[in-house]
Formats: sequence, C-alpha cells, structure tokens
Amino acid sequence: MFDQDVISLSHGDGTRRPHPSILCAGVLSLLNHNHSPDDYHVMTENKMLVDWVVNDFLDDQLPFELANNIFFANGSTSIFDSIFTLLSQQNKKALVPSSFYHNLIKWSEMYRIPLICDYTLPSNDYKITSEQLEKQIKDNDIDVLFLFNPTQTGAIYTTHELSQIAETCIRHNLMVFVDSVFAGTEFTFDTRTPQLGQFYADHPNNIVTIKSASKVLNLANQRVGWACGGEKVIQNLKDISSSKNPSMNNVSLEMVRHGLEYCSTYIAENNRECAYRASMIENLISDVNGALGEELVVVGHKPLAGHGILLDFERLTAKKGVDVGGAQFCEHLLRDQKLSLSPADSLGFRGCKARVAFSSVGLKQTYIHKEAELLYVIGALTRGTSAGLDSLFHLPSSEEYFSQGRDLLRGALTNNLTNGIKSFITKGGR
Repeated sequence: MFDQDVISLSHGDGTRRPHPSILCAGVLSLLNHNHSPDDYHVMTENKMLVDWVVNDFLDDQLPFELANNIFFANGSTSIFDSIFTLLSQQNKKALVPSSFYHNLIKWSEMYRIPLICDYTLPSNDYKITSEQLEKQIKDNDIDVLFLFNPTQTGAIYTTHELSQIAETCIRHNLMVFVDSVFAGTEFTFDTRTPQLGQFYADHPNNIVTIKSASKVLNLANQRVGWACGGEKVIQNLKDISSSKNPSMNNVSLEMVRHGLEYCSTYIAENNRECAYRASMIENLISDVNGALGEELVVVGHKPLAGHGILLDFERLTAKKGVDVGGAQFCEHLLRDQKLSLSPADSLGFRGCKARVAFSSVGLKQTYIHKEAELLYVIGALTRGTSAGLDSLFHLPSSEEYFSQGRDLLRGALTNNLTNGIKSFITKGGR
C-alpha cells in the first residue's frame, strides 16, 4: 500500500494476528466433507454459525421477526453492494450523517443513488439527532437513512437517541440500513452497542442491521459479513447477493464461527488495547500541543469503540490563515514526514480533520506465535477439533503482542506529527 518508509496511521487491517485456534478451525474445515471446497454451497448453511448470529441479534434486543431472518455475504461490502443494487431499482434518495465508511461515496456514484451528508456536530460526538433528521427529510425528500453505529470514529448511539430516530424514520416511512461492523469492539467490557432495530417489531421490512467478522476478529481478508431484517427485504438482498456471489467459503465461515464461540478472551484483550491506545493518543496530542506551545490539535470526540479516533486541525489552519481541508493537510504530512493519516473529508467531515487508525499499528509485530500455531494445528488434527487447545499450549502475553505497536504510534505522533505541523506553519499551507 505504501513505501516501506511510510508510517501508516490511515488503514486498518486488524488489531493483531488471529488466534491460533481460529486458524486451526480453517484447516479442519478443509477436511469437512459436508462443505467440500470443490462444490457450490449456495443451498447449504453453516448451522452453528447461523444459530450464533441469530442469538447475537436477539441479545441486541432485536425482535425475533428481524433476528431470525439473516443472510451471509462475502464481507459487509458485498452486503452494501447488494443494498445499492436494490436501491438503484427503486429511485431512492439517501442520507448519511458524518463519520461513515468512505466507500459509501463510491457506491452512491456507481449506482447513481443521490447521497446527502448531514454534517453533524461535535457537541453530540457527530451523531445525528432526530431533529436534524426531520429537517433533512423536509428539505431534501429523503427516502433512505444509512446509520453507522458505532461510527467510524467510535461514537455509540444511546438507546434514547435511537428511539427518537426510530420514531422519526417510522413516521416518514424511511428505509434504514445500520452498519454495525464495529459492534463487539466496545471499550467497556461486557457492554453492547444499542441497536435501532429493537424498535422495529411492527416495521421489520424497513430496517437492515449489518455486522461482520472483519473488526472484532481481525478476519477482514476472510470476507464474512451478515445482516438481519424483515423477511421481504432480506430475501431481496439474498437474491441479489447470490446472483453476484453464488457461494461462500466454509473455511472462512468456520474460522468466524470458532472465533465468535471460543475466543472471547482474545477479543476482550484486543478491545482493551484499543481503549488504551485511544487514551494514549489523547495524552500524546496534549504533548504535541505542549511542544508547539499552543493548542493547535484537538481530539474531535472521545471514542467508545472501534479502531480510529478523529483529530481536528481547525485551529492550526486558522493560525496559518488558510482554507485547507483534511486531504490537503494529510498530503502535506505524507510528503513532509512520510506520515499517513486518513483525511476525514471522505468520512463526511468538513474542515481540516483526519482519522487516526490506531488498531493495526504494529500489526506485523504481533506475528510472534508461529511455533505455537503449528502446535495448535497438529493438536487440532490429532483431536479432530479446534476447541479446547488453549490449555495445552502457551501463548505470549498481550503486552508482548502490543508493545511495539504502541512505540510506533507514540513516535509517529510525538515526532512526525509535531514536526509536520511545525513545517506546515512555516511553509506547508498554500
């Protein structure tokens, strides 16, 4: 993606190497004759994974009419592709608040679906309110709402906020698609992201809730996403999805199933690390401002989940006296300091803002259990299961996985970002 000398805080592969038992589940699945890799399986399903997903949606307090209607696709991006295909047949106009997944813009252009961004406010962590939604419906004749919860910068909607949004959407007969792929990455242990779908028992075909294994299990390249909703809308999406991707790889499905069922400690450790890094970045930004002699960088809002944090450089551009967006400022940092941040322009933010993707910094340095992986696989093949192996083999402590990534992140912000801001003040902005 980048030259070797570029420090990337702009892309998110994952938090660390998948747990060895997850890899074992993939190996064992190749020996499963019920899901052979030489046959299409569009008419079959991974029953245990289906049961887990349905129960997970029920734990989100979603009505059974929604939670029990699910479909799987090759990642949440494939689900979105099916959604936009469906919308393109219906002449719809969509709304999305700030802090959304950047590819939404591409899909909107490709499928010719008008997409309006509601530039939300920092006072509410950039979450849309029912009042803002009402105004957009009145001003722009909106048919569809895309809601990201958690958002791309880690905000989580409260149950009260969602109840008000649901009331507005239902009253105006909006179709709602909720991206909740960061559900399961919450920083507070044993906390669940409240879901809009809990208010849709009487309107099941007006909402779809989307999740995936990419973030919570660090299995982005395995391409497994799932969604639930009313019977009619889910069947429509299934038909579209299966026509584009007629089968799913059970190797991936088994890896996801095992991870969700057996790797809660692994997930919790990753979430704690992300919470630690978010807090560390807040402290480092204070150090950056101290080195600059004034507060020129502000954390956009405090994240409660996810893998990224928003930085606001509006005070810097005001000091410089230039109108510079996030893309221009990030270009300066890349050229001047070989530091890559993600411009927040493409996430629906105005002004000079950037997202720091902190979770995958030092990812390759977490590939430290190669020998243990081999022992896990041998054990799994001998026992015929990927479960119950943790007590047999020793893995490094979580501190050993994450320490180098913390150091890389610390150096990137205290050195590269600070120096990049200094050079921007003296020569960078145009």
